[in-house]
Amino acid sequence: MSYLLNLAQIEDEMAKCMKCGNCQAVCPLYKETLREAAVARAKVQLAYFYLRGEIPATPALAEKMLFCLTCMACVESCPSGVQVDKVVLAARAAMERELGLPWLKKVIFQSLKRGKLFDAALKTGRHFQSLGLRYRPDIQRCNPRFPIGLELRRVIPPLAKKTLREQLPEINRPANKPRARVAYFTGCMENYIYTDIGRAVVNVLLANDVEVIIP
Repeated sequence: MSYLLNLAQIEDEMAKCMKCGNCQAVCPLYKETLREAAVARAKVQLAYFYLRGEIPATPALAEKMLFCLTCMACVESCPSGVQVDKVVLAARAAMERELGLPWLKKVIFQSLKRGKLFDAALKTGRHFQSLGLRYRPDIQRCNPRFPIGLELRRVIPPLAKKTLREQLPEINRPANKPRARVAYFTGCMENYIYTDIGRAVVNVLLANDVEVIIP
């Protein structure tokens, strides 16, 4: 059984934590907030207390577990080798089973399952994004206009005026006879936001006489 389905499977990982605080030196969230709850040792202890039934699952506890990038910087610096990322992800999964997902996340995840709905929502959003985002030409990024749960200093890339799939044909043939053929899965980020990266990938492949299929 996966550790994501049973928090008890990684109890030994939690017990390995010495609470030495080495994770403070490398945690980017602690450097930004100076909050002990951001540090790996705090999350490991909270997960341990939750597993043993000493503290209940609450929205506040779930929020503390979500306050982690799972960048694994703490794992690399941990002298005990605690796999903090697994502890955090398993605790998140356990609390989701007990508390359920917030309504906004439910809506987002349901839309991700429906490709056409997701595509239509983002194509519509690109026309109205200026209502909620303030564009900064100096960095070619946006900041939120209103405090809707987002840090107002947060930098957000704008949606492209045309998606990558709108800009490129399904079949892209090189000038010379193709020596290979590849299928290029654009994903979401390159299709809706970083279209310049997608075009660069296709151009490099075409320059090397590779035919590119964009399904």
